[in-house]
Amino acid sequence: MNTSAKVVTLSTFRSNLSRSLRRRGENLLSSVDSKEEIAALEPVEAFFIFKEMGPGNSQALLRQASQEQIQAFLDLDCWRKNKPSVKDIDLWLASYAQQDVNLLAEAFCRLDEELQILFLMDTLQVYDLRNEEEPDDQKEDDVFVRTPDDLFLIRFTPKNERNVDPILLLNSIYKNDAADAHQLLMAVKWELKAPLEESAFTFRNGRLEDLGFPSAAEAQRIFVAPAKKSKALRRGENKNVSTLPALYAQPFTETSLFALCLARIKDVAVLEDIQRELGLLINCAIIAYGESPQDIEYIGEVATTVRDTLSLGLEAMLAEEMEVQESHSDEFLAKGEATVLTASLEHIFRHGFQLLRTLNDTTQELFEDEVFAAWFQQDDDSADARADRAFLSGLLFAHPVFSGFDKLDPHKQKSFSKQVEVEAAQRRLDGLRRKFL
Repeated sequence: MNTSAKVVTLSTFRSNLSRSLRRRGENLLSSVDSKEEIAALEPVEAFFIFKEMGPGNSQALLRQASQEQIQAFLDLDCWRKNKPSVKDIDLWLASYAQQDVNLLAEAFCRLDEELQILFLMDTLQVYDLRNEEEPDDQKEDDVFVRTPDDLFLIRFTPKNERNVDPILLLNSIYKNDAADAHQLLMAVKWELKAPLEESAFTFRNGRLEDLGFPSAAEAQRIFVAPAKKSKALRRGENKNVSTLPALYAQPFTETSLFALCLARIKDVAVLEDIQRELGLLINCAIIAYGESPQDIEYIGEVATTVRDTLSLGLEAMLAEEMEVQESHSDEFLAKGEATVLTASLEHIFRHGFQLLRTLNDTTQELFEDEVFAAWFQQDDDSADARADRAFLSGLLFAHPVFSGFDKLDPHKQKSFSKQVEVEAAQRRLDGLRRKFL
């Protein structure tokens, strides 16, 4: 293998990724042109930078964020599955309340109208004093406040404790626009929760698709078996992602078959298109695995898994097209480069995942046997048994992982990235089958 060529050719690919890795919050804060640099960030990239910094350190950046960036923060960080998270919205508002009451009102008004109503529904009760009497079921720890226009009585209860003082929030809303506040409280009193949630979810999903995150159903396409023939890909059509967020880019700076093949591509425009496609694939994987972009550690794991599955799929595709070659030989990598240039990354990913699906299916078959299932449930403290159980548990995941390979840490896990790892796992499964069945 030509080691010197490997080092040189990696430079173009890695220099592309380094643009993302340099865009850290600390650098933005220390820049004299931070406002312009923040404005230039794509919403998803800005979101991950702010998440990495934490709420306490990102206040200066939040104040300079655009409406589009703020909307992305809310869509990515303030939902749990298909429901808006009042708790997360409260935490987001709290970061503004600590600065200035006017900023609190401004931040609240940036929420979709449906989210404003749903948040207040979960925070307070509204009594219209024009046609209602004051409630007679008052509890000792209830707090009642009249609105500045003296038209509503508001009840706050301890079970709805918030980081943002609800009275402070209500006053800031009235101070910002009394007419809008009146209309909002009428909606809190009379609107139905379910239609509001459905409407908010629909709007949010549309915006996420614009950012490159597909719906949950659409994301499952990456697990579908690949077509027998891959059509040439027309890259560069989707402009949703142009620069990989640092969390996405980091795993691809490490050596892998996929990275080595990309390193041979010299055309910067092509690399940028591949980088855009890679960002969309990672977005799709995040949704397909049923998680939220809120978890920074999880996002890094997904990006690593995508990298390894791409390497595995690329190796499988090359094995179908050429005779056995020396690992990472020039001829092997040249063929890999050609494959990356002509096949979509999703197609390559599907090839890798199909090998993992086979392992998952074999593991599921083992557990259909009562004797085997009973053994798995036993409390056996031997090192080999712990390693075997961790290994099997990893293969039962939606995306199988290689685990139990380290007897000192049997739950340590890694993505499958090479066919030899898949073959070793299959042999281990066959050994367990012979042992118990």
